[in-house]
Amino acid sequence: MIYHFDYTYAYKPGDAAPGVVMEFGTYDAVTMEVRVNGRTAAQVPWREAGRVDLTPWLVEGSNRIDIEVMGSPRNLFGPFHQKGTHNVWVDWTYFNREGSRLEPNYVVKPYGLTSPINLFLT
Repeated sequence: MIYHFDYTYAYKPGDAAPGVVMEFGTYDAVTMEVRVNGRTAAQVPWREAGRVDLTPWLVEGSNRIDIEVMGSPRNLFGPFHQKGTHNVWVDWTYFNREGSRLEPNYVVKPYGLTSPINLFLT
């Protein structure tokens, strides 16, 4: 899933260019990639790495920022959708959507940004 937004980086002529740090709120992802104007600005491999300095990739004026959130194969068909505990043994019958293995409601893991991101000037 890719989130796109535009950011206008502007400052008064003669002033030093301010730094811009992006801070993520809550999210569910295996990993994330942040791109500024099509170039990779950062990889976010775990939650504690939830701040990214965007300054080196910004240009004065309009900038396009993309945040790509990557999930996992967890939500594919199969026994991982079952309610309750995991089975000790898994065979081909657990991937069948009929008969005694039918789960009418999938148990899926949500992925994505679940709260707003914040941009701070430094």
